[in-house]
Amino acid sequence: MRWQCFVGIIPPLIAGSAAMILTVLGNARCQTISFKRIETVDIDDTAERKFGPFYTRDWVARQTPTGTTFYRYECVNYPEGTHRDSKWKAVVAFAAITVIVGGITLFYTFMAPFLSFRSVHLWKLTGFLYIFCSITQGLTLLILESDLCKNNYFLSAAQYESECHGDWGFVLNIVSVVFWFLAGGLILTNVV
Repeated sequence: MRWQCFVGIIPPLIAGSAAMILTVLGNARCQTISFKRIETVDIDDTAERKFGPFYTRDWVARQTPTGTTFYRYECVNYPEGTHRDSKWKAVVAFAAITVIVGGITLFYTFMAPFLSFRSVHLWKLTGFLYIFCSITQGLTLLILESDLCKNNYFLSAAQYESECHGDWGFVLNIVSVVFWFLAGGLILTNVV
């Protein structure tokens, strides 16, 4: 009988784990949206500028222990005092909510076969929480409607296109929405 509990949680556990990994990779990196450069001036210029809800990608000067300076194109924090419009703040909040609620729900899914207080109602709640994570993760796609995308003041209008494009982090966010929903659906259609 205990073995059936393990078999019942494996598919939603895999889907939930995949969703969590994709959520973190899609939101925590600096490559959710990008702006293509209109014209490359120098061979060292990047063809596009990338942004995420929490970080931006930019050239950073680094120094070796011997004193040699070199430049790396890496994720950096936004400057202190950066203005974030309400949609950008909502994206950040929904990304955090998804990770917190999804992490707790994923942990419960893993621990469920070992807990004595597991019930059908609690298991159904777990399925609904996964679907809630799907909704909150879907709301992070509002980044395309935020000032970060529509009115980006980090860019020179003469050098970059005015329209942003979803980058690989945006695609990961879309796929994670599907996996959160799949995890919830697997639980709700197979109530132990």
